[in-house]
Amino acid sequence: MPKRRPADDDTVPEVGGIDTDILEQIGQHLERSNRFAETVFQPEYAPSSVVAEYDMGYFPTALERAYLQVRWYETGDFNIHYSEQYDWRPLGVSVGPPSKRSQYSLTFSSASRCSDTRG
Repeated sequence: MPKRRPADDDTVPEVGGIDTDILEQIGQHLERSNRFAETVFQPEYAPSSVVAEYDMGYFPTALERAYLQVRWYETGDFNIHYSEQYDWRPLGVSVGPPSKRSQYSLTFSSASRCSDTRG
């Protein structure tokens, strides 16, 4: 795993700060899986997370990116975010530029909240 960066700006009063030790263990576990092409601990764009990019060989060719983002707090609370990014085309149209760029996201948290978004 890469060198840790401080995550003190990511303290949430209800759940505390980010537990970097647990995040590192999660990242090491994800790195050992063949499902992921790359696992990044505290990337610049998500400094309080570990992000695992899926190997795109597991997905239809229309998908451009799929990833798992995990946050783990000192209180044991967590947030797991799964996202797919793809170019949307009307049914039956397989050539030409895509009609729009879309994303599907699913988020779970220890507070039993689940959100499902398409856009």
